[in-house]
Amino acid sequence: MRRSSLRSSLRLRLFLAAVITTAVALSVAAIGLSLLFEQHVARGLDEELHVQLQRLVARITIGAEGTILPFPNQGDPRFQQPLSGSYWQVSKPKTEDSAAQIITSRSLWDEVIPLPAEGRKSSEPIRLEVNGPKGSRLIALSRVVIITDEGKTPTVVRATVARDEIFLKQARNLFLADLLPSLVFLGAVLITAAVAQTFFGLRPLELIRREITAVRQGLQNQLSDQFPTEVQPLADELNGLLKAQATDLTQARDHTADLAHGLMTPLTALAGDIRRLREAGLDALASDIECVAEQMRQQIHREMSLSRIRGQDRRLGRPPSSSSALKVVRALVRLLERTPRGETLTWRVDLPDTFCLPMEEHDGMEMLGNIMENACRYAQRQVRVSVESAILMIDDDGPGIPAERRLDALQRGVRLDAISTGSGLGLAISARIAEAYGLRVVLLESPLGGARVAVKAA
Repeated sequence: MRRSSLRSSLRLRLFLAAVITTAVALSVAAIGLSLLFEQHVARGLDEELHVQLQRLVARITIGAEGTILPFPNQGDPRFQQPLSGSYWQVSKPKTEDSAAQIITSRSLWDEVIPLPAEGRKSSEPIRLEVNGPKGSRLIALSRVVIITDEGKTPTVVRATVARDEIFLKQARNLFLADLLPSLVFLGAVLITAAVAQTFFGLRPLELIRREITAVRQGLQNQLSDQFPTEVQPLADELNGLLKAQATDLTQARDHTADLAHGLMTPLTALAGDIRRLREAGLDALASDIECVAEQMRQQIHREMSLSRIRGQDRRLGRPPSSSSALKVVRALVRLLERTPRGETLTWRVDLPDTFCLPMEEHDGMEMLGNIMENACRYAQRQVRVSVESAILMIDDDGPGIPAERRLDALQRGVRLDAISTGSGLGLAISARIAEAYGLRVVLLESPLGGARVAVKAA
C-alpha cells in the first residue's frame, strides 16, 4: 500500500510544521498583544477618570440647607450627550437635617449609577465595575468627599465618574484590525523563510540522491566527501556499502570462475572416455554421454557469462560504453550461417550504420547471440534484424511463443519445448545483460508469423 504524501515527503512535513508553528506563535502573539494593549488603554482610562473626578469634586458646592447646589457640567461634551457612555454622578446620603440627594450628568438622562454602599469614609478613589444604562457595563471611579464650609456642619458626598466598558472593547478590536494584516504579512515572511530554510537544509540529501544516481549509471564509483558534517557520515556509510558490494561480487565472480575451471578439467577427461567408448564400439553410450557433457559445457559457459555481467553491472560504477549494432549483428550472422540450421535460412539485416548498442561489444555479442541463435533454432525460412524508434527487433517466421508463456521464456532455466536441445538459459542471459545496461527484453508477436524479441530502453 502506497504511503501518504505527508509520510513520504520530508519537505511537506517540515513545511506543515512551519505553517502550524508559525500560526500558533502568531495567534499567541495576537492574543498577548491585544491583552497588553487593552491593559494600556485601561490604564489610560483610569488616568482620564482620575482627572475627571478631580474636576468634578472641585465643582461641588453645598448650600445653606446642606444640599448640593447645581453646577455646570464638566467641560467634556460627552457629558452633555444622552447615553454617550461618559457619565458623572454626585450623591448625598440622607441626614437628620436633609434628605438624600443625587445629581447626575445630562448624559445619564433619567438613570443613576447603582453604587454599592460605602462602608468606610476613605477619601481615596475606588475603581468599580457596575451596571449602566440600557444594560451596559461601566468602569467607574468613586470617591467619598467631606465638604466643610466655615460655620457649617460637614457634609459627606460621593462623587463618581464612569465610562462605558464598550470603549475598551472597541479600542481592542480596532487594534486587532490594524494588527492582523501585519501579522499575516509577518506569517507569510516567516513561512517563506521556512520554505527557503527547508530547501537549502535538505539540499545535501538531494545531492546525495544525484550522486547515487550517477553511481548507478556508472558515471562515478562512489560518493564525494563534500557534504555537510551532519550528512557526510551517511555518505561514508553508503560508500562503505558500495565497496562491500563490489567486493562481494568480485569474490562471487572469482568463485564462479574457480568452480567452472574445476569442472572443465573433468569434462576434458570425460572427452577422452567418450573417445575410448567409440573405439570400443559403444557409439550409442558415447553419444549419450557426449550430449550430457555438451549440456554441462554450455551451462558452465553461460554461468561464466553471467558472472562477468554481474561484475560489470552499471550499478557498480562501470563507465558507459557503446558498440555498433550493425557490426555485432553482421558478425553473428556470418557465424550462424556456418551452422547446419543457419545455412538454410534467409538473413535480413536492416540496421543503419549510426545505430549503436549502449554496451561493450562482447556483451552485445553475448546478448544478441543468444537471441539470434534462438531465432535460428525455430525459424522456418527467414530471420530479420531491424530497428524502429530506437528499438532493436529480431523476428523469425517460426511457431512463435504463446502470449501466456512469454514471461516464462525469460526466466532462468525455462524451456518452452521438450524436443530441442538447450538449457533454457539463452533468453534469460540476454535479459540479464540488457538489464545490466538499463535495457529491457520484451517478447512479442512477429509480423513474419513467429516470435519477435525487442530490445529497448527500460
